[in-house]
Amino acid sequence: MTIEREILQRLPKVELHCHLDGSVRPETILDLGQAQKITLPAANVDDLRKILQIGNNRGSLNDYLERFSIILSVLQTPDALERVAFELIEDISKENTRYIEIRYSPILHTENGMTIDESVEAIKIGLKRGEKDFGVKLSLEGVYKMMNKLDENAIEKIQTNSYQAARGILKEKINVVFYDCTTLYFESFIEDELKEKGYSKDMKFNQSQVLLGLLSTSESLPIGYEVYAGSKYEGHTLEDAINKIKEKYEVEKIVFVADSGMLSNENLITIEERDIEYIVGARIKNMSDKIKKQVTDKGNYKSGKGEGEEKSEKTAVFNLTEGRRLIVTYSQRRAEKEKHDREKAIEKLRKKL
Repeated sequence: MTIEREILQRLPKVELHCHLDGSVRPETILDLGQAQKITLPAANVDDLRKILQIGNNRGSLNDYLERFSIILSVLQTPDALERVAFELIEDISKENTRYIEIRYSPILHTENGMTIDESVEAIKIGLKRGEKDFGVKLSLEGVYKMMNKLDENAIEKIQTNSYQAARGILKEKINVVFYDCTTLYFESFIEDELKEKGYSKDMKFNQSQVLLGLLSTSESLPIGYEVYAGSKYEGHTLEDAINKIKEKYEVEKIVFVADSGMLSNENLITIEERDIEYIVGARIKNMSDKIKKQVTDKGNYKSGKGEGEEKSEKTAVFNLTEGRRLIVTYSQRRAEKEKHDREKAIEKLRKKL
């Protein structure tokens, strides 16, 4: 799923983990470097940006951390820290971010004699200036207090407003709905009628959890959610989700999209009985031997019509039963990667043996 930048820009946002030294403008790095007479690996913004941005050329963790050493070299004075803190608030205000939690390590800014207290104070001053000038301010304590007032009526109103906001942004009726579930665990071993032990997607099987079902548009805009007991199987939430879509949302035609966790014959029958079109992830390993043989026959695949990576992918369509089709794609690049991963895992096991 993709979401247009314009839509993302208009949405009010909260950022809960932002690294200050990873959010500095390249222009500011060059300016501070020149003012402090620090030699940088590039003399113009474009070249410096290419060095700092890793993109798809991912290397080792050390390669990644080396970029931070460039940035930190110019953040060793109170004035520099105050400036980048202020500019960060200015930048996120343009993205319609309403609240942010910033991470930084004061000791990394003490190489030239600045004390930890001085570095903390400089950043606080910059943030306060930014809050005053750009209005990015939200009391976290106030958020926690407000949670005590979220009863069923308030939650219903929030979900309705969320759906209406998505409709307002998209300027059209919603007819494609994505549904998925995840688990949220608690730092607790105590269970109740909602917090229960179950299959944990975080691998926290000894801790209580809840199951969260989320409905979103094809642009990744959330339109509703449901919370279930932590022991509930995610596939058993499907009928409830369909009922909610039919009852609460003005959806002319539903195309239901879900992953393989929702795939069961019972669920598919439920969807088909409601006359709902769907796209559901399939588990090929559970298919018949006849289908598996067809899937592994490369002669059944046709080349894509896209460009670049999309063009290199091939697609095959197999009829399973009346009204059900299996669509499989094959990517040579993906096949080579998975072969490499398998060989690497086997080699690792051999060494252990």
